[in-house]
Amino acid sequence: MKIIILMPMATKQIHRDTMNSVLALMSAKYNGRKFEWVFKQVTESMVYDARNQLFDWALQEGFDYVLWIDSDIVFEPEDFVKLLNARADFASGLYFGKAKPHQPIAYINQKRRTPFHYASAEPIKDFNRSQSVDAVGFGFVLLSKKCCEQIRKKFPRPFEPMRQMGEDLSFCWRWRHLNKGNKIQLVADTNLGHMGDYIYTKMNALPTSVRSSE
Repeated sequence: MKIIILMPMATKQIHRDTMNSVLALMSAKYNGRKFEWVFKQVTESMVYDARNQLFDWALQEGFDYVLWIDSDIVFEPEDFVKLLNARADFASGLYFGKAKPHQPIAYINQKRRTPFHYASAEPIKDFNRSQSVDAVGFGFVLLSKKCCEQIRKKFPRPFEPMRQMGEDLSFCWRWRHLNKGNKIQLVADTNLGHMGDYIYTKMNALPTSVRSSE
């Protein structure tokens, strides 16, 4: 199974812990499951340009899945396996924002507005269970070949930002509205970290009383 790791960057700096996570992913043993790994990064001042370039390159290269990883996300090989085991065309790990109150980067369109944009994006409340969501950040996302080929047929630049939306939510909106059955599966039991002044995790999003008891 061929997995292409795609890393868009606005600068040429990758966090050391992120690179260590990528190297561990590519060298890990997977109980007999064999993977062919390809790693590709592109640096552009506009991240959506980097994402669109990587998307086009991957389709020309050929793959079974693409794994999008941001340059400030840390993870374990098991987190990739959890996304793969979700058996979804679009699966995302769960991570949290760096700014207080460190909300999950996974959203539900509570107001059911069309198009979906930041004004109607509500971060999920229950981040302890896997669930179908309307949008996610692309910090750690696994897309199937089917997903990429379907969206590419209608949207030549699927990460082009739409009105009031960043490139990641724009891709999510296009995928969700391409076909009624298209879903985004959030895999909640991943153990991702978001690099900032320190590594932000689920623990930062919990109330102080809960953090102190765990």
